[in-house]
Amino acid sequence: MNMLAFMIGVATAFFAIFSIHILCFRRGRTRYQTMLGIIMAVWAVWTAKDLAITTPAMYVPQVLDWILIIDGWSAITYVVLVMEATNPGWTTLRRVLWLALPFAVFTAVYVWRPVAAVLYGYVAFLWCFAWAVVFVAWLQVRRYLRFLHDNYSNIDRIDVSWLRSVFVFAVVGQLAWLFTSLWHSVVFDLVYYVLSIGLWLLVLYYSWDFQPIVVANRATETLQRKNLPPPK
Repeated sequence: MNMLAFMIGVATAFFAIFSIHILCFRRGRTRYQTMLGIIMAVWAVWTAKDLAITTPAMYVPQVLDWILIIDGWSAITYVVLVMEATNPGWTTLRRVLWLALPFAVFTAVYVWRPVAAVLYGYVAFLWCFAWAVVFVAWLQVRRYLRFLHDNYSNIDRIDVSWLRSVFVFAVVGQLAWLFTSLWHSVVFDLVYYVLSIGLWLLVLYYSWDFQPIVVANRATETLQRKNLPPPK
């Protein structure tokens, strides 16, 4: 339990430090990097709440089940990350609210009837949601890379092929989260936090100088290369 408390503290500090650095000290950051900084802040708060379970009195099924319900909402951050990387400007308050709707419904149902059947349904939904995100993101990356290769000779700072490695890492992390959610174990929790830090370190590494192409300019640039007038 002491190791778990230490690992949660490390993870919270990791997300908080990078969030503060990106949002407060990173000059000339892109919209994508701003969204990444916000995601880091959200994950810092999400991780900090887990300090509540680092005492034996709180590491009980009732509390852990609520941790599961709350943690499921973090899946929205993966959608925002992928869409902002491949389609800058995609994230709006309306879209985030639509994404949050099924999570809000499951949370409300669990408040009304906190039974195991709701939890299992929630976990099944999250598992399907995660794979849907991977599938859609894979298609987005293919489309984005096709556009880059067709229109640019140097794609070093706009390449998103690194997202494929993130997908693999995310799937492994999702499996770890699934195990620790269904079979409460401090060991599984430790593995999950280590994988989470590793995943976001990978994202931060590739995102540091990443400059995604603004979606609104894609059609214009393509038409200009074909000597056609830009869309109004």
